[in-house]
Amino acid sequence: MALVNIEDIERLEFDVMQNTHEEEITMLNEIDELATKFETDATLKDELEEKMEAYVDHVIDHFENEERLMLVHNFSGYAMHKSEHDNVLKRFDEAYIPWKKEGDIWGMVTFLRSTTTWIKEHIAAMDTMTSLSIIENIAEMKKG
Repeated sequence: MALVNIEDIERLEFDVMQNTHEEEITMLNEIDELATKFETDATLKDELEEKMEAYVDHVIDHFENEERLMLVHNFSGYAMHKSEHDNVLKRFDEAYIPWKKEGDIWGMVTFLRSTTTWIKEHIAAMDTMTSLSIIENIAEMKKG
């Protein structure tokens, strides 16, 4: 069973953002599935850590790109949206640093599994508004 179903996430009109979310949800579900298998098969540790590292990199790139898009398209809610990104990245660090320094892989897995509610709420609120604003700005730019 998936940790998060793509169908449970608010669909965004701006495809770039939608595609990024779908990629991350797929990655998160793969991590969850692999972590469940890792509980009984320690040989999967390297694969699990690689997937978690790739996910963290993807989230950082995702946030940076989204913030760039907000600035390019003059999104009025930029500061609030970026603040949400900053807050979740701080929480990422609280799990990531012990994983990297002390090998606390389960702390990181537990954290990632706990982010599903935030993901759903953030997309439904912040990303939906951002997506619509970007689309409106693009339409205005085309009108010239």
